[in-house]
Amino acid sequence: MDEEAMKVGLLLKTAKTHLKLVEALLDKLKEHSLILDAVARAAAAPRVHRRA
Repeated sequence: MDEEAMKVGLLLKTAKTHLKLVEALLDKLKEHSLILDAVARAAAAPRVHRRA
């Protein structure tokens, strides 16, 4: 394998690694966004006041 092919192979491997990392981070971001959405909706919901 010549040097250029080796460089391209390493570049592709690095790109695939970064892609997997970004996908994992996007999954975490989606999860956090859903949690924040639920919290915001709960905070905005009308409250029922109960008398003791």
